[in-house]
Amino acid sequence: MQIRDFINNVCNEIKYKPVQKGIADELENHMQELKEDFKAEGLADDIAEDNVVAEMGDAKLIGKSLNKIHKPKLDWKLIILIGILLIFGFMVSFIKTTNEVTSNNLANFMVKFIRALFIGIVCAIPIYFLNYKKMLGFSKYFYLFAILINIYTLFFGVQLNGIKYFRFAGISVLASVLLIPLYVVSFVGNLSEEPKEKSIKLHYLKICALAVLSLVLMCTIKNVSAAIILGLVYLIVSTVKILLNSQNKRRNIILLWSVPIILLLVSTFIIISNSDLRNSFLISFYPELEPDGRGYIGISQKLIINTAQPFGNADDMGQAGEIYTGTQYAILAILANYGWIVTGAIIVAICLVYTKMIITSRKTKDMEGKLLVIGISSIFILESLFNILMNFNIMPKGDFNLPFLSYGRIELIINILMVAVILSVYRRKDIINYEEIKHRRIKLKISIE
Repeated sequence: MQIRDFINNVCNEIKYKPVQKGIADELENHMQELKEDFKAEGLADDIAEDNVVAEMGDAKLIGKSLNKIHKPKLDWKLIILIGILLIFGFMVSFIKTTNEVTSNNLANFMVKFIRALFIGIVCAIPIYFLNYKKMLGFSKYFYLFAILINIYTLFFGVQLNGIKYFRFAGISVLASVLLIPLYVVSFVGNLSEEPKEKSIKLHYLKICALAVLSLVLMCTIKNVSAAIILGLVYLIVSTVKILLNSQNKRRNIILLWSVPIILLLVSTFIIISNSDLRNSFLISFYPELEPDGRGYIGISQKLIINTAQPFGNADDMGQAGEIYTGTQYAILAILANYGWIVTGAIIVAICLVYTKMIITSRKTKDMEGKLLVIGISSIFILESLFNILMNFNIMPKGDFNLPFLSYGRIELIINILMVAVILSVYRRKDIINYEEIKHRRIKLKISIE
């Protein structure tokens, strides 16, 4: 049997075709090296090939072993946990429906919910099968698209509750939900690039400049909550990158976090020294201090928390109907209508989902995939954390929604697409990228020479 026939027999056992060429090249390089060793011992060309094939062993057994390694995997655990959150999300939406409209509209709501879920799943399927590396290759276009959305909203949007939106409600929600994922994917793509040694500093300065520009544009449309989430995600992803791929880890992490810490301290000083800002901050925790009864939402929050039962409705719902009208009060709506035990179960389910995402990032060998999962997971985790703290009056109020539980249909679709990206990374987490190995060998060879 010749080397080419042996390689073909191995590749015939590998079902995942995208890796066949890389495996074939790797095997051929290895077998050709062995062949040269045999020829150096004085063996003829055809005999050397026969010896190489004999030394390699059974082609089918090797192929089956490689097939197990390179078999794409579906993260069923994450899908099941997301499914549980969607059930709880339906419960929140059902509360909204039964409190605000007649039961005749329940069927209409169910159709809309199922339609959004169906659209999200259908759109997620091609993303799941798409190689995330190719998606990161378009990072500059994602960034440009996000910038255009920001600029359009700044000049042509309308202001609602202090935040600028598109003039069309549907596009407005879509844009506000899309901006953070677009910026994060673009950031990961830029951070994953390998710059030339002479331009390393320039490369990272460019990334910093693009990140700062995105945060400034977020603030100009007065979406400060989104800017906070986005800035923290940038910091988390950059920190992981430094920990995994930096020689001066401690110094670089100190430099990275020094600026936001200084900004936080300056902001705290400004709030403390300015009486109006200080009062606004205190009213977030003590809504009864707000004049003219405008703190009714905060007061209702306290009433629900203080009178909630283990199961069922809270004793004092306050002006609960007003709370349900805001998507950011999903957890409080659950607490008011179903009690502490169901609310606790939801928080545990949320923690399990995000723990699974973190585990996926740790198991991912590829740097790009790891950073992408960490970036998307950080969006989910930070939004959920701030939303829950805000609901329980532990932090000031902001425009923080709860992924999968807030009842916006466009948000649901985008969240499903983000999970599809994580599943796409998980699908390939054990697949060896032979093309990347070959590229690294070439770079190593050039550096040695």
